[in-house]
Amino acid sequence: MNKIGILTQPLNSNYGGILQNYALQTILIRMGFEVETLNWDSYRCEHDHENIWSYIFKFSKTFISKYFFRRKRNFFWEERKYFYILSSNNSSFCEKYINTSTWLWGKKQFREYVIKNRFNILLVGSDQTWRPAYNKNGMLYRMFLDFAEHLNVKRIAYSASFGVDDWEYTGNQTRVCSRLLQKFDSISVREDSGVVLCRNYFNINNAICTLDPTLLLDQKDYTNLINQIVTPSTESEGGILVYMLDYTLEKERMISTISRKKELKCSMFISRYCNLGTVDIKEINNYINPSCDVWLNAFLKTKYVVCDSFHGMVFSIIFNKPFIVLKNRNRGLTRFLSLLSRLNLQDRLIEETSEDYINIIDTQIDWKRVNEIIKQMRKESINFLKKSLDV
Repeated sequence: MNKIGILTQPLNSNYGGILQNYALQTILIRMGFEVETLNWDSYRCEHDHENIWSYIFKFSKTFISKYFFRRKRNFFWEERKYFYILSSNNSSFCEKYINTSTWLWGKKQFREYVIKNRFNILLVGSDQTWRPAYNKNGMLYRMFLDFAEHLNVKRIAYSASFGVDDWEYTGNQTRVCSRLLQKFDSISVREDSGVVLCRNYFNINNAICTLDPTLLLDQKDYTNLINQIVTPSTESEGGILVYMLDYTLEKERMISTISRKKELKCSMFISRYCNLGTVDIKEINNYINPSCDVWLNAFLKTKYVVCDSFHGMVFSIIFNKPFIVLKNRNRGLTRFLSLLSRLNLQDRLIEETSEDYINIIDTQIDWKRVNEIIKQMRKESINFLKKSLDV
């Protein structure tokens, strides 16, 4: 049996990152492949590069921040240790539903693991796998399969994402990644802008745009997953689900206005891991994020969604929930625009300081038309995978 190794961003507290990996694995297994995700972790990776000077630097930043600027941020906070506590529920989900390798780090370790376990297909995708800011300490080159450069394996990029539409690579990164990408057998990217970036900077003219892996499964697939797991009742049932990665006062004011106008209660789902250095260690257990099934159930049961997350937007669409998504430029705006423009839902993307949302919160979405477009795009994306894998 052909064995596929998936390389994506670390599986931790990122709901969308975990579920896109789960969806891609599910589709590949349905095609008859043995699938395993090559597991790595940015916190473990950084630990390998730390020394006494890095500790002194962190301590100094914390001291200055606390005593000179009266800020709460603790740069010397034991992020690694408590990060695993905060993400423990999702770790349990991954252990049950995603096939993963042992922890890997470094070109040699990846290479040896692929050889030892006889992978003959390596697949990179999807969630901002090609964004330098999210791949430090050499992991950017791993995402272009540098460890398999001289191995006899098939190389596929499925919906690989740059996350942004401007070029963030250094000259050397561009040269190395371009050379590695020439060895790929098939290339698809998640955003339309990614097709342009591949052509302009990597001299790749055959890249196409495919769906985020989460959209390869339909609403029924996720409902069945939720039903497999005993989930607690959700406060978002019949109300407004607010899922925010970066919470601000402007967003809070907007949410309050929407709640009053819709006459619906808000259920706040704010990711804690984004601000680890401000978490009170004594209350760490109060900050543990709910697991993926609870998160999915919240989208299933809600009436309306307000979010600033790409995958929050995606699952609003999957479950056919009216939504507003707030622009989150730091996390990559082009990925929002690419999907919404294809579905003719650009008006749902709002600046957090804008008043435009007042005009659209009661605007109906033609879900029949949206679902038909996604169905066709899903068919095209799965056909890309089948053709790439010779199925």
